[in-house]
Amino acid sequence: MTDLKKTVDDLGRIKAKIADLTERKKELEYVLIDSGERTIEGKLFRVTISDYFKTAIAWKTIAEKLKASKRLISANTSESEVTRVSVYARKAATRKAA
Repeated sequence: MTDLKKTVDDLGRIKAKIADLTERKKELEYVLIDSGERTIEGKLFRVTISDYFKTAIAWKTIAEKLKASKRLISANTSESEVTRVSVYARKAATRKAA
């Protein structure tokens, strides 16, 4: 049988690393955006910076404002099963690590 406590801690450590890397990625992106350049060449990679508008349509709100029947909304609503694994740092462990 697998040591689930170790698996939980391994997953937590990986998620913490991802969070740190995501934050660092955002910081680097802000530096590049603030440069005002639109294409920047590195030795290994190229970055292009684009501005665009993203559109999201609030169909549920539209349906409610048009007074669509619950039956119509239900007939056009899909549902899927999702499994989510949530990982949180334990407060005691966080204090020990600091």
